[in-house]
Formats: sequence, structure tokens, C-alpha cells
Amino acid sequence: MNDRRVAAIRSALEALIESIDATTRIARWDLAEPVPDSLRAAAAQLDANLTLANKLVQGNFSGTPAVTSRLVGTSSAIRQLTSAYDEFRNRNCSSNEENSEALAALDAAIDRAREDMRELD
Repeated sequence: MNDRRVAAIRSALEALIESIDATTRIARWDLAEPVPDSLRAAAAQLDANLTLANKLVQGNFSGTPAVTSRLVGTSSAIRQLTSAYDEFRNRNCSSNEENSEALAALDAAIDRAREDMRELD
């Protein structure tokens, strides 16, 4: 499929997954060891990746049924992942257990987004 919109929106989803995943990994990081620069850099791009991904999913898509299906499916995955991240960010975790549960819920959303991406291939 040679539609540039499909490649752009898929790339945005991949970058968003990478940034959110890096953020959750850092949140669990054992502070006795330094966080790798690559992980820190991926997490630092989260706001930019959220902005771009959400900008790309605005509006309606047109094109062939195959292109439209991929665009709608990828957009849905972005929206669901963004919603899960917003929910995670807005939680007030007062214990390590609550924080672990919030991170686990966000990990599950990341896994669903990855699975959605595989299904759209």
C-alpha cells in the first residue's frame, strides 16, 4: 500500500508506543542504575509524539476501502492509547500498589495498540 497517509499515521503510532513504553519503563526503573540515554530520549519525545499523533487522527478519511480501513484502524489505536495515557497521568496513586496497577493498565493499552498495528498489516 503506497498511500503516504497510512505510512505517516503508522509511524506516528509507532513513535507514540515507543515514547509511552519508555515512560513506563523509566517509572519502574531501579534508580541504583542510570537510565539509558536512548530510553530517556524516547520518553522526552512523548509530548511531541502525542501532539503529532492526535493531529493526524483529526477529521475524516477518504480513499480506497483498504486505505480508509487502515487509516481508521490506526487512528482508533492512537485514540485508545492516548486515552489510556491520559487516564494514567490523571490517576492519583498514593501507594506503590496503586502505581503498579496504573502502570500495568498502561502496559496493557500499549500491548493492545501493538496488536492492533499487527492486525492492520
